[in-house]
Amino acid sequence: MSLTTKILLVVACPVFALGALLSIAYDRSARQQVQQQYVDKARSVVLSAESMREEMATKWRQGIFTPAMLRTWAQEGKREHLLSAVPVVTAWRASMAKAQEGGYEFRVHKFQPRNPKNEPDPVEARVLKMFETSALNEHFEIDAEKNAVRYFRPIKLTQECMLCHGDPKDSQEYWGNDKGLDGVGRPMENWKVGDVHGAFEVVQSLDKADAARASMLRQFLLIAFACLVLAMTVTFFLTRRAIIKPALRTPWSGYGPPIPASRRSRLHRARPAGRERSSPDSAYLRQHPDLGGACDLC
Repeated sequence: MSLTTKILLVVACPVFALGALLSIAYDRSARQQVQQQYVDKARSVVLSAESMREEMATKWRQGIFTPAMLRTWAQEGKREHLLSAVPVVTAWRASMAKAQEGGYEFRVHKFQPRNPKNEPDPVEARVLKMFETSALNEHFEIDAEKNAVRYFRPIKLTQECMLCHGDPKDSQEYWGNDKGLDGVGRPMENWKVGDVHGAFEVVQSLDKADAARASMLRQFLLIAFACLVLAMTVTFFLTRRAIIKPALRTPWSGYGPPIPASRRSRLHRARPAGRERSSPDSAYLRQHPDLGGACDLC
């Protein structure tokens, strides 16, 4: 291996290692930033849904909606009117309406849902149990199978929820029946205010973000490769100019063992023709024939 090659390798290896480490660090940092951005976005969506729910609850407290009004709608078969007055239904409908435009999926799930579409999957069921047994206000995780960020926030029952999900004994007062059924004919579950039953969820795919990150990483690698080539080129020319060429101009540039200064001076003295073969210098040259040409150049 030539001296130039060795020097280039000494320069290239650290530069290559640094570029690889920076690439890995950039990829991890970019992914974490994207995930955090998605979590912040999901939190904003869910907080907006909760804000709409609270606004509807305020209308109930103000008397804009009343149990008697819902009972009348139920008796008249105006199911849509009745559902539109439920705070949590209004909240999730508004959030779902803009889900596609906002680039996310909005879900509401719970155990034993009245709507089969709200049946939880294994991940949602695990998170629901977590909310029911802890005081967590939110939870998010990366679903590797879906390659998505999933953000959850528990739904806690309020007083308005008791009209449909409260004590079955109140069905006569609220809905005019003694069978423990609510306004849409479903059994009242005897849940309590403050209980956690269900969760809002925002699902955001990471596919587009991963594609954008991969594109940026390719650009970063191209720039790093260009810097490596530039460094190698500069190193090559500097090595040739400052080391290789001066070494080639020197008689003893690595070809054969060096001769002591006293012996080199003797090699250049005039010798008697008859004693040339038997002189110590001639014997030394015969042992090192490659030095003859070097002496001729001196």
